[in-house]
Amino acid sequence: GSTLLHHAVASGSPSVVRLLLKYGVHVNSVDKAGWTPLHVAVRCQQRDILRVLLNRGADWTIANEVGSLPSPAL
Repeated sequence: GSTLLHHAVASGSPSVVRLLLKYGVHVNSVDKAGWTPLHVAVRCQQRDILRVLLNRGADWTIANEVGSLPSPAL
C-alpha cells in the first residue's frame, strides 16, 4: 500500500506534506509498486508539492518497479 505521504501528495495538500515531513516521514518512502511520493507528485501534476519534496531531499533517480523515473520537469 501507500503511505500517508503518498496520500497527502495525491490529495494536493502541500501543508499536510510539509507537516508529515516535519514529523519525520521519509521523503523517499516507496509503496508496493515502487512509487515514491515524487512519482505521485509528477503523475498528479502537483507542482507545489513537487518543489516541497525536492527541497526536502526527494531523490528523482529512484525508479519504480517498471523502471520509470519521476521527471521533475513539470
